[in-house]
Amino acid sequence: MEKLATQELTDEARQALAQVLRDRGKWGEALDDELHQSRRNQHLKTGVDNRCDFCGKSLLTGAFTMEGQKFCGIDCFHTSRLRMVGEDISDERAAAHAHALKAGSCPRCAKAQQQPDMYKAHFIASMVFVVTTSTETTFSCRACANRSNLWAMLSCATLGWWSFPGIFATPYRVLWNASEMLRRKPAPEPSAALVDWARMALADVELREAGAGRYGLRA
Repeated sequence: MEKLATQELTDEARQALAQVLRDRGKWGEALDDELHQSRRNQHLKTGVDNRCDFCGKSLLTGAFTMEGQKFCGIDCFHTSRLRMVGEDISDERAAAHAHALKAGSCPRCAKAQQQPDMYKAHFIASMVFVVTTSTETTFSCRACANRSNLWAMLSCATLGWWSFPGIFATPYRVLWNASEMLRRKPAPEPSAALVDWARMALADVELREAGAGRYGLRA
């Protein structure tokens, strides 16, 4: 059940597991309910090693423990709960909210009818033996996203070269930002990333109303 609910499987493997479950009397709505519950339960598991139960990062400086789990901090705890609540939000509801967001104005420049969506900007900074890379994903219109990529390219070109690995990695980050700008085309339908972001936005509202996640810590 857990493999079918949470793991990336080939179509053949998925069909074989589904057949085994059907042979055991689990099919239709009953199977869907169990798969849904299994996906929710994944967000409540805790490992035996010293790693964050959400992102898997090693907890070198101590764990933030909450509700029987350990996390890097409040952000990972809250995101874990967002993902869990997000399992209860239907694809139709998430898609409808994504369409509403795309039909609205850009949150950065406030211009209307710009069909905002999720865009990425890639960064790198290095100094001697330390190299830091990151990707920033934001909800904005294409023009604002292009400005973010131009800023990211400038940042990479200024801060990325100051180590031996950075000499080789910086051009790739610059090119990634350029490719993000070149391949963008206005699309009437929200991207999969926007639908997922919309799902998390709805989950955040539910957590706020329930006083859960980070909102429960403030009580």
